[in-house]
Amino acid sequence: MPKKGRHSKVVTQSCVAALRHFKSVADSGRTVSRRNRAAWKHYNAGDYESSLRNYLASAETGSEVGQVNAAFLLEQGYCLGMTRRACTSASVRLWRAAARQGNLEACLRVGDFYYYGRMRSSSLDKGGLRSRAPSSKASADGGATETLYDREAYLSSLEAKAFYFVPGPYRWTRYVLYPEELFAVTRKWASKSVRSLVKRLSSNATGDEEAKGDASSMEGTCSEEEEGTCAPEWARDDDSQDELDEEEYEHMAIAAQYYRKAAEEHKSARANFNLGFMHEWGLGLAQDFPLAKRHYDLAGENSGSGTNMASVIALYAMNVHQKWVRLGMFLREYYGEGSSD
Repeated sequence: MPKKGRHSKVVTQSCVAALRHFKSVADSGRTVSRRNRAAWKHYNAGDYESSLRNYLASAETGSEVGQVNAAFLLEQGYCLGMTRRACTSASVRLWRAAARQGNLEACLRVGDFYYYGRMRSSSLDKGGLRSRAPSSKASADGGATETLYDREAYLSSLEAKAFYFVPGPYRWTRYVLYPEELFAVTRKWASKSVRSLVKRLSSNATGDEEAKGDASSMEGTCSEEEEGTCAPEWARDDDSQDELDEEEYEHMAIAAQYYRKAAEEHKSARANFNLGFMHEWGLGLAQDFPLAKRHYDLAGENSGSGTNMASVIALYAMNVHQKWVRLGMFLREYYGEGSSD
C-alpha cells in the first residue's frame, strides 16, 4: 500500500502515447468512421470516384486512413476532372500530411515522387494529358481549352519509364533497353555542340562585321521593343539547363529528407539503401563514403532476413567507386603540382 500523501503512478507519462490514443479515438468517431466505411464500400464496388470523394472528406479532418487512401487514388489517376499538375500536387500534399503523422509508406512515396523526378516542371507539363472534349467548357480566359488528366496515358508512360529511370550515374542503362532514345540525345548533343562552337568563333572575331551578323542572327525572335535585351539562343539554353540542374538538386534534397525520416523513425531498409546511394554519388546530399557504408549496412540489418544481397552488391560497387575517386584526386594533385613547378 502506498504511504499516505503519496500518489502511485499507474502508467508512465508520455505525450506521444497520449497523442496516439487520442488520435485513435478521433479516427473511430462517428463522422470519420462513416466516411471511411462508405469509401471502402464504394472502392470494393468499383466506384472509385465516389470512394475518392469520401476519402478526401475524411482526409481533411486529419484522418491518416483518409489521407493515405485519397493520395493513392489520386496517384492512380482518378482525378475528378483535375489537370495532371493539380492532381499530382494534391496527391503529394496528402502523402505529405500522412508522412507528418508518421506513416512509413507516405514517407517513402513522397521521397519517390521527388527522387524519380515526378515533381519537376517538365514532368508535370508533358505526358499523360489530353484535350477537353468539344462539348466541355472552355477556360475562363477566353476560349482556350484546358488539359485533363488522361489516366491510361499517364499510367502507360509510368510503366514504360519507371522500370529503367535511375537518377544519378546509371542513366545510361536506359539506352541499352531503349536504344531509340539515342537519336534524340545525339541530336540534342550535336545542336548544343554547334551552338558552343559558334559562340566561341563569334567571341574570337569581335571586330569582324561578319561575326556581328552571325551574332545578330542568333538573337532569335526578338521584337523591336526588346532590341538589345534578348539573349541569344545558346545563352537561353544554358540558363534553362542550369535551372533544371538546380531544380533536380533541390528535389533530391527533399527526397533525402523524407527517406531520412523513414529510416530514423521506422528503420526502413529501402530508405537506408536510398540514402546510402545518394551519399555515395552526391545526389542531394554531400558525397560521403563512410556515411554511405553506414546506410548500406543498416539496410542489410533491417531487411528482415539479416542479409540483403542488394546491400552487399552496393558495398562492393562502392569500394570500386571509392578507389576510382581517390585515383582521380591523386592524379589531379600530381599533375597540378607538376604544372605549378
